[in-house]
Amino acid sequence: MPARVVVGFQGGYFNLSGNYYAVRRSDAHAWTEIWIAGEGWVRVDPTAAVAPERVSRDARQAFEAGGTWYERGWLAGVRDRFDLVGYWWTQAVVQFSAIRQRSLLEDVGIDIDDGRQLAFTLLGAAVLALALAALVGGWRRRAGRDPLRDAWRDWCARLAKAGIVRAPAEGPQDFGARAAAALPAHADAIASLTHGYVALRYALLAPEPAAIADWRQRSRAFRVR
Repeated sequence: MPARVVVGFQGGYFNLSGNYYAVRRSDAHAWTEIWIAGEGWVRVDPTAAVAPERVSRDARQAFEAGGTWYERGWLAGVRDRFDLVGYWWTQAVVQFSAIRQRSLLEDVGIDIDDGRQLAFTLLGAAVLALALAALVGGWRRRAGRDPLRDAWRDWCARLAKAGIVRAPAEGPQDFGARAAAALPAHADAIASLTHGYVALRYALLAPEPAAIADWRQRSRAFRVR
């Protein structure tokens, strides 16, 4: 009697989060089929004699029946999302083969076999990536700028040229007092700028932009003779 062994899968579950059927290695199953004249290949599964429910359910029925503990209640949702992350990783990273890369490039009109075209494409992509990185970096620098701090540092640098270098741990009041003592001809201007900076920097409320601009203008007008 003609017979054959068929290897496949029986069971699995439907992933509601990803809208697909998930069939695992644990769902693998093998059965026998025999050839009957007039009927063709007929399934003769010995498992049906031991566990009929194992071969009578399809994937949807196996899912709805509950199955193991992680297929019930809120745990089923957690399982679905965890499996969906693995599915995305497999599709986007593990199975991103050379064939898929070629197909992706051909979809946008790039011939991977044309060396010059591919080189220009890669060069253009690199330039675009660098320009984007520079744009994002510049935006982040501008977003993190402190106009009052920048003006204070410029003023400290101007005093440093006159020989009054601020120590790393020296506060503005101590630095202003030391600079006024070292430059008595400019003591009043230094005291005024120091007092103005301290009032703006350590105010309870954020200082107005106009007040910061005024202090920056006065600090820039300061000159050591």
